[in-house]
Amino acid sequence: MAKIKKIITTIIFIIFFAFVLLIIFQTTREDKVVEVLIPKGSSPHTIAKILKDSEVISSQKLFVALIAIAALCACGSGEKKYLDYRGLSMGMPFKTFCDSLSARGFAVDSAKSDSDFTKVSMFTPALNYRIMLAQNNGALVALQENYIISTNDSTRKMWQQMHDQFEKQIGAWPNMLKDGKDHRIAKFEDDGGFITLTLENTYKPTLSVLYQSK
Repeated sequence: MAKIKKIITTIIFIIFFAFVLLIIFQTTREDKVVEVLIPKGSSPHTIAKILKDSEVISSQKLFVALIAIAALCACGSGEKKYLDYRGLSMGMPFKTFCDSLSARGFAVDSAKSDSDFTKVSMFTPALNYRIMLAQNNGALVALQENYIISTNDSTRKMWQQMHDQFEKQIGAWPNMLKDGKDHRIAKFEDDGGFITLTLENTYKPTLSVLYQSK
């Protein structure tokens, strides 16, 4: 779905740009041929009227071209979109995002977090996964859920359930980087970033979900 939206947006931009170029070209062409439109032997008053009318038409077309350019810029400079993580926007400042998780019962695991808080580990006993968050200059750039599950069957089942959920939520199929029985990686692309769902039961049951901002 995200790729289709990008294609449609690109086509609209191209049409707008072609329309602007056409208007400018026609305006320039009319300025060049205006002398041909003046009949021989015309009075100064007639010549002045023809020139004035041609200037009005050119000005109107240039005005329309400027409006089209402004509309094109407005479309191209839309607000940046961010991934939604369980109802929280990843566009929030890093500290605000962490505070929102704390309000949901998560606590910071200082032993597994960087001293400068570039990477922060958070957990809550009520859930079967831990969260690792990464920031860059105060902006949240990545978040990973690491699940604590004891059996391979459980991770396989949960991976499939989450895969189907993201596919429905995003409205697009993922890029399957790996597709084995116990090693599966599905990478979804949304407007605000990427969601990578990983199953890797190589040595122990392992399931993770990585959210990355664009």
